[in-house]
Amino acid sequence: MSLFIRPFGQLLLLAALLFSTIEQATAQAQASKARAQAKPPVTLDSSKVYTYVERMPVYPGGGGTKALTADFLREFRSASATAGCSPPTPVFVSFTVGPSGVIYNVASVNNVISVNNQPAPNNLPKLSAACEGALVAAASKLPRFTPGTQNRRRVAVTITLKLAEPTP
Repeated sequence: MSLFIRPFGQLLLLAALLFSTIEQATAQAQASKARAQAKPPVTLDSSKVYTYVERMPVYPGGGGTKALTADFLREFRSASATAGCSPPTPVFVSFTVGPSGVIYNVASVNNVISVNNQPAPNNLPKLSAACEGALVAAASKLPRFTPGTQNRRRVAVTITLKLAEPTP
């Protein structure tokens, strides 16, 4: 009888060790999962708009800034004729290329807001509301850009163009 109890006791001891090891492993896994969930998730600040990034937005079709300016000017002429406005020359336009490549926040730049916290002189003619609307209409007809990237993430980038007749 003692031969039967001794192996049975060892078997119980082995089972108890196995269960305690499984219990410890489960507790460690739960603690590790809780630590992983406690870390704040990495969020992209989609509200941040850059003026220069590692890889600037690319206008489709090649040609760079010259092609973009020519296409924007062509569309602006068409839209301003439809709107019945006669824009001054040159017109400086600022717009944002979003992380998806879509253009938004289109507006004319009619003056520098400040230099060293002092108001700058308004040396550019202000556009009428109809011409501002023509700028927005022209921008909406442009194709989607390849978005700019910063740290391998797509970001919003503001671009400013001078819309004027090309000089020979």
